[in-house]
Amino acid sequence: MKLIPNPDPNLQIAVVMHQGRFDLRAASFLCMDCRETTDADQNGYIFSGFWPARATTSISYLFCEELFAMWAFKEWELCRLNIKVKIKNMSTVTSPPCGKSPLMGSSDGNVKLKRHTSAGKVLNPQNERESIQEETLRFGDLVIKSNKDLIKGIFFFRHTQKKEMCGGSAYKAAKVDSCKRSKFDETGLLLSVCRHGIGLGAINMQEGESMKHILFLQKLVFGLNCKFFCNDVICGYEKFVRKVAIAFPEYQQMTSKMKGILPRIHAKAHHWPFQILYNPQWQKGAGLTVGEEHEQVFF
Repeated sequence: MKLIPNPDPNLQIAVVMHQGRFDLRAASFLCMDCRETTDADQNGYIFSGFWPARATTSISYLFCEELFAMWAFKEWELCRLNIKVKIKNMSTVTSPPCGKSPLMGSSDGNVKLKRHTSAGKVLNPQNERESIQEETLRFGDLVIKSNKDLIKGIFFFRHTQKKEMCGGSAYKAAKVDSCKRSKFDETGLLLSVCRHGIGLGAINMQEGESMKHILFLQKLVFGLNCKFFCNDVICGYEKFVRKVAIAFPEYQQMTSKMKGILPRIHAKAHHWPFQILYNPQWQKGAGLTVGEEHEQVFF
């Protein structure tokens, strides 16, 4: 007996696993002696660890058992979170060593976490679920903040495609603004963590990484009394935030009470003067701060 793709090319099955969705042909069994083929049925798929979406003879979707286990774990984690936050009044985004005043907010973006505009939609309008005007998230804005907060007071500089330079290096993430990529609804995630890798806040990007996103995270960690703000392009960003402080006085305290630093590894790609000015090793009170903690969270 040999497992082969179904000879009928129209019998397509979407197999959903924890790695993603795979559009495959239905399965058939080929007898090596008589060369007869038999289509796989529900019992065969379930025995192999794949469950159909509906109890019908026609199978269009299969879900892996590992995916069910992952969903169950997520539900369990959500219950634990509700118990800690709503019953025990505990904070799940506070690092015990840092307390209520983290020393630093280490921030960077990950453009691999994309979401297409078509995600969640169906091809046939009659199968469309009732539309939800305000999307309700299970974890609220506990870590990932609403993009409505980003819009307020951030779009005050003109759009520019000019490359920001640091010595002989040009950085794509160092633009004041960035073009919207119509192909994606979300182009990535910008995250800020403390020295122990605990998320202080994050925001989804609807476009390329820009300084307005970095400004949002700095304002967020400044409200947590962080003394240092770490980012890969802090040399160019500090020029931007000083201009913002001149135009908007409410941002002046961020430039006077918070010091910008470079991650130790990323700093090696910057101009020599900036490696000295923004290296955490040369900053009083920074201790052995590395500034690469956000990379551990993304990994």
